[in-house]
Amino acid sequence: MKETGKDHATSGFKVPSDAWHIVEFGEGIDYLPGKGGEGIYQNERGFKTYKIPAKVKDENDPDDTADNSQLVGVEKGGTWMANILACVGLWDAVCKKFPGDDVTVFDKPVMDGIKAKLPGRSCMMRTEIDKDGKCRTREIASMAKYKEIQAGEKEKGVGKGKKEEKKGGGVTEEQTGDW
Repeated sequence: MKETGKDHATSGFKVPSDAWHIVEFGEGIDYLPGKGGEGIYQNERGFKTYKIPAKVKDENDPDDTADNSQLVGVEKGGTWMANILACVGLWDAVCKKFPGDDVTVFDKPVMDGIKAKLPGRSCMMRTEIDKDGKCRTREIASMAKYKEIQAGEKEKGVGKGKKEEKKGGGVTEEQTGDW
């Protein structure tokens, strides 16, 4: 059977709260569909946007399974895509595989690699709910950098009364292999 049934599942859309979360990227990276699911969304200048599925993945987090998918516009989102790749430990491999200043993260061979290598990888994201009730990612960090951020905040006394530590290790050796 193509599908897999589970004896416990959730349905609907859950928005993560204002906090740092362990976020895992998922399968299905592709262009954002157009209105009504027809075609591919393009902004007023004709640029497309990628949707990168991502969810909070921490059973100790009350927001576990909340959606934090990332929308990355081809027009101006190259740096954000590079940041995502750096935070999950893939950036060095991408740069090694695709050297040169004439290559972008949105070139087809690079995106094909991202679609294959990014799913299943995790990083930390700090989210905030905006005035419209939508989740916005405000910061992104590797697991190691997040530990440094937390250590700095503890020294300054920031974050008292909130979750002070998230579980999660750094990028594993398996995650940093060849592109």
